Order: sequence, then structure tokens, then C-alpha cells
Amino acid sequence: MRPNHQLDFFVGRDRQMPARVRRFLYNRLILIFLVIFVLAALLPAFSGKGIPAFRNSKTICLEGILLRAAEPILLVPRKGIIPPEIPPYSVVFPVTSCREGLKLNVPNSEAEMSHVRVTGYPVFNRMHALLHVTGIETIPPLSVRNDLPVVPSFADRYVFGTVSLDGEIVSASCFSGMNPGFGKAQRASTIRSLSSRIPPLLLIRSTKGEYISLWIVGEEGTPIGPEIAEWAGRPVTIKGEASMWMDKLVLRTRSDWINERLNP
Repeated sequence: MRPNHQLDFFVGRDRQMPARVRRFLYNRLILIFLVIFVLAALLPAFSGKGIPAFRNSKTICLEGILLRAAEPILLVPRKGIIPPEIPPYSVVFPVTSCREGLKLNVPNSEAEMSHVRVTGYPVFNRMHALLHVTGIETIPPLSVRNDLPVVPSFADRYVFGTVSLDGEIVSASCFSGMNPGFGKAQRASTIRSLSSRIPPLLLIRSTKGEYISLWIVGEEGTPIGPEIAEWAGRPVTIKGEASMWMDKLVLRTRSDWINERLNP
């Protein structure tokens, strides 16, 4: 090979590729790199470290107990023989849309609990379940199950202690139905959700992309969403009491115990 051809790119017996072939390969390589970049960006949404969500296109029917401790929650009794260490109920957040919590337009709505039959579209992720309610009616208690377990009192929750946690406040509905970015949630939609009795969550991510979330309630277990809506979608530090009630991690706090993180 002559010195002036040492840097030539050639395949087989052709010393220099035709310009048309070079353009073709160059364009294909650019396309391949773009596809790889897009797949890498989407991978966390479908891996165990992302926030996988699933919305069923078919309605389901659930029977259980509607509680009014904070935002309305639905307790669905687990089937079969339940070991003592497993909560007897699954906790479901019932909502009417992405922006409104469940309106208590059922008979005896002034009671602390009602036995109800609810239909709607389920939304799941690894830590929470929501039901976009399309219909609700009260039913006799025994039609749910003739051996309903006693509902654990919120006062009987397991308390871990006082904590100070860094994270992002999101609404349960948006968190389950989409992938909010850390510190960059759809803020206007989240504020509307929290102001409309959608349960607020504190989303905490690790540096590896893994996450946990805690259900945020007031000091007395009362709704706190409207009071903390202004903090939605911003990196915050929250002080409060961390506990476990049923299958939910709970953070009891006050609005004045929330501060924005200056170095998220």
C-alpha cells in the first residue's frame, strides 16, 4: 500500500469505497445509534428499577370496606388462609379520574366505614393500586365475606420512628399511571390532584434508580393533600413519623415540616 493510501478505508479488493456507499453506511450507523439511545432512555420504565405501571382496559368489580380515615380508601379482603404476618386486607386508592378523589355519594357516607361494591379500571404498580371508579353501591357486610377479618386500627400501626426524608411529592394517581421525573412531575396536574382528595405520596429514589414511596397523611391521619400541594414536583425534605399500616408505608407530617432542598 502506497503511503498516500495508508489512511484510505477499503473493503475487500476495493481500496476506496464509493461515496454513495459511504453515505449509505453513515446514515445507517446514525440510525442504529439513535435506536440504541431511545431504547436506553426507555429501559428504566420497563425494568425493575423504573416505575412500571399497568392500566387494564377492562373494568373489574371489587367488594370491600370503604374507610374515611384520610382520603377515602378501599380495603379488599385477601382470599384464602392468610398467615399472621400478612395484612388481611389490600389497600386500594379509589379515584374518579386523574384529577379527582372519590366523592362519597353513597348511602351512609357519614359513617366511618361502608361495605361497598365498586367497579372501575384498575391501575397497578409495584407499591400501590388504584381503581378509577365507574360505579359504587353499598352492600350488606356478609355479602363481602361471612368471616371478614377485623379492620386494623390506624392507631395500631407499626411505628418506625421520627425520620427526615428527601424526595418528591407526587399524587398517587399520576404516580401509578405515568412516570414522573424526579423533581420534574407534571406540576399543575399534580397540584389539582392533591387539591381534590387524591392521596399524596413521597417518592424517594436511590442513586441506582430504585424507589420507594410513602403515603403522606396529617398528624391525626387526616387528609393533607391540599395543604402540601404547593410542594408538588419539587425536591423536598420532609420530617415526620414513618410507620407501616396494613401494606402501606405511611408518613405522618405537617405542612410546616416540609422544606425545599437547595442541592437536590
